[in-house]
Amino acid sequence: MTQQASMPFSPPATHRSPINWLAIACYAGCAAIVLLLFYENFLFSEKLGRLASRTVDDLAFQLALRDAHTSIASGQFSKLWILNYYAYGWLYWAPLAWITYPLYLISSYFGIDWPLIVVPRQVSLLFALGGAYFLRKIVKRFTQNEAICATAALIYLLFPAIAFFSMRFGTVTEISFLSILSAYLLLRDKASSFRALAPAVIVLAAAGAVKLSGLLIAPFLFLIIVRRLIGKPVWHMLGTLFALGSLFVATLILLTNPALLAAPFHPQILHDYLGVLKHHMQVTQVSGLNISPWRRFYEATFHSWLNATAMFLLRLGLVVHTRHSVSRRFECLAALITLAVVMAYLIFGIKSEVSAGSYFTAVSFLIAIGVIGWQRSAGGAAVLFLIVALLVSDVALRVQRQTAMTAMAEFPWNHATYLVQSLRSKPINKRADFIENCIAADAGSQPISQIFYDYEVAPPFNALSMPNTCFSVAWGDLSPAGTYCDRSNPIQYILLSLTAPGFMDEAAFNKRIAGLEPSVVQRMQQDRSTRTTLAEQGLFGDQKFVRLCSGADVAIFKAKP
Repeated sequence: MTQQASMPFSPPATHRSPINWLAIACYAGCAAIVLLLFYENFLFSEKLGRLASRTVDDLAFQLALRDAHTSIASGQFSKLWILNYYAYGWLYWAPLAWITYPLYLISSYFGIDWPLIVVPRQVSLLFALGGAYFLRKIVKRFTQNEAICATAALIYLLFPAIAFFSMRFGTVTEISFLSILSAYLLLRDKASSFRALAPAVIVLAAAGAVKLSGLLIAPFLFLIIVRRLIGKPVWHMLGTLFALGSLFVATLILLTNPALLAAPFHPQILHDYLGVLKHHMQVTQVSGLNISPWRRFYEATFHSWLNATAMFLLRLGLVVHTRHSVSRRFECLAALITLAVVMAYLIFGIKSEVSAGSYFTAVSFLIAIGVIGWQRSAGGAAVLFLIVALLVSDVALRVQRQTAMTAMAEFPWNHATYLVQSLRSKPINKRADFIENCIAADAGSQPISQIFYDYEVAPPFNALSMPNTCFSVAWGDLSPAGTYCDRSNPIQYILLSLTAPGFMDEAAFNKRIAGLEPSVVQRMQQDRSTRTTLAEQGLFGDQKFVRLCSGADVAIFKAKP
């Protein structure tokens, strides 16, 4: 009997159909997940004006994409090389701008918005599917057992963060895909020449160019590269590392912003780039929860004991493989070290739960490789079945918790986030209609200079549907200084959510801010003071307002002439 035949997932070669059925079952599960996410990507896609009803990021990224589209329309193609919205390099924005440009024209000339809204979401899903495909190919380097490979792909698609960000216009699944691809290019053989190692380094640079969190997989690649070079002459090892490092830096700069090459001669270019980067890095240092770093990381990445147990068993699989298998033992050890390093960084270096959870997707696929540790164990099949069952149960629990929330919420991330939202969207649609009717009745066909609104309000219009109006958004920090517009665009309407913490009674508000970080408490107290002054005295900065409409949990204030 061969070694393959002794595996729990591998019956004798004369009767292999059970293996195929296990693989088919896993791939059927993958297909079901992809179809569900594909369907959800069409939800909340009717009009550009109502993008914020789904998520603020949809609106923010569509605004950035609109700028790229107008650059193409005006023939300013050079601008595409220096796009840096949200500290994402041109490698993310430029290809997407070209792909969606025909859809922009359809939206502009025919008023058909949904293709432009849906395609960026489906691109995210496509990257997740690509990640599952190359993860399968990685596991294939460890074992020829198709059932094990299929299980790894299914587990990857069962990760809540991967599924959630497959339904979002953004970079998360692209980073995960590029991280997996770079690992595959390195693991597909054991060559140690510069030519063999360069593709993985180039893809790593591409991941970092899309977003710096793409570099979190770097320790894994570095450890394997160094391991392969050990034993070579010192000059050869150092020369190869220097060449690979130079290739990485050059590629990273070119794919992020080629203008950075001129920074030694024009320091302002570097200053502007670092300014954008610093701003978005500061966002990762703000948390709404005053809890221990360990607890914050747990909530961001696992959220439930079901998920945490599944992740523990998969990491234990990596340990088992390093202890009981000679084949590719070091790769599993490198995966464990990388996971430890990245987790330490996210625990102690990142305070934002959303940032920590999304960044972890750059390396979470390493956990899924742990399936290989259970293929030779007597109870391995049962353990893998348990892992899948735990992950499926975790998804069900997350859906139940989201459904139980009184307010619309995207957290905890799950595979049915927007399906649940769509089933509970009646209050949102009612509020949007109320706002639209109130302002239309007052303004008529007259132009509107500026609208200032709470992000929770999700009004039925934005800078895409009303390009001649300036919009300012309060992110739980309402203040006259928070306007995005200059004085030539005075505020005409303020839209506030009556369910915002700033409108709570004193006892409820104090309970709400208890335990939060001091900086967050200060911001919320200032927000409450501003709302009170506006509601009771009609003052907002140097302007006076009157309450125009109230209803559907929103108050609309109009500036006095």
